[in-house]
Amino acid sequence: HRDILGSVFRDLSKVEVGDEIVAYAGDVAYPYVVIETLIVPEAFASAKQREENLRLIGYMPEERLTLITCTPIGLATHRLLVIAKPADATVPQVPEAGTGQ
Repeated sequence: HRDILGSVFRDLSKVEVGDEIVAYAGDVAYPYVVIETLIVPEAFASAKQREENLRLIGYMPEERLTLITCTPIGLATHRLLVIAKPADATVPQVPEAGTGQ
């Protein structure tokens, strides 16, 4: 939430493409890089728009992290989505010069 129960996502709208997000499972860190941010209508959205919203947050064949919260703060008429991919999957690994790899 952005405005209740600790406001964990209060500043989520400040996240930008290219920013790193680290998710933890116990002591293991999983770094992700933001690839897209979206604001989609929620209140008064058509059935077609709601279907598209669900497609954005539903099953995806690739690994990704999607953070979702209401926006704007206090009104919650839209949803803010921050989509990230694993950090090691977003930048191609280029072998160092002279390594022969």
